[in-house]
Amino acid sequence: MLINTDGVVLRTVKVGNGDKMLTVLTRDNGKISCIARGACSLKSKKLACTQNFAYSHMSLSKKGDRLSLEQCELIEDFYSIGSDIEKTAVAGYMAQVCEYVTDESLGGEELTSLLLNCLYVLSKDGTDIKKVKAVFELRTMTAIGHMPDLEACHVCGAETGEMLFSPQGGVISCAGHGGGGLRVSPAALNAMRYICACADRRIFSFTVSAECLAELAALCERYTLAQLDHRFSTLDFYRTLTAGAPSV
Repeated sequence: MLINTDGVVLRTVKVGNGDKMLTVLTRDNGKISCIARGACSLKSKKLACTQNFAYSHMSLSKKGDRLSLEQCELIEDFYSIGSDIEKTAVAGYMAQVCEYVTDESLGGEELTSLLLNCLYVLSKDGTDIKKVKAVFELRTMTAIGHMPDLEACHVCGAETGEMLFSPQGGVISCAGHGGGGLRVSPAALNAMRYICACADRRIFSFTVSAECLAELAALCERYTLAQLDHRFSTLDFYRTLTAGAPSV
């Protein structure tokens, strides 16, 4: 049986004598694992397509429960990301999150498009890494059914005034009903609302101050980690690179 699909390589592991085991996020089949035989060789036609973050058209053969990469055609390698250690760390974090939240039945088309969009933006010169990371985190939570309720205080319905955000509950509250939530400025709250609700092609079409972006980045990270209840080694590494950055 031959399966044709487009996918992004999330993780590679060298196995055997020059082979690679790939974890791939595909549009049609969600997250899959496949063996790429001989892909470690510098002469292999599969070499470029089997690097981390490579996006390719893939032809896979299936035998029992095992998938093997037979042919591949590179669409985009995002090579420039590798020249910046912070971008590489964030790309690795995004890949690790995608691997954690997806399986064969979940996350194909929507998360593949989101990841590709974020990788494209991340690969450009002058990109604000914090903005890409925050958009990816909040939009991923929305895609997997954890969109926060940001319309009004979840207790009294107040829509204005000082608001607090609960990463655990995914709700906002007015100051009188906050219950220990994190303070969220009107600008950061509006940015979060925008990211959750806007069209896919518009997810980066907003502008905030540097101070607001720092707040937004901290809030989106806190929310993602609270909802997934999982530690990501790539995020830990990214934090070592940005030690001293403002946090909420």
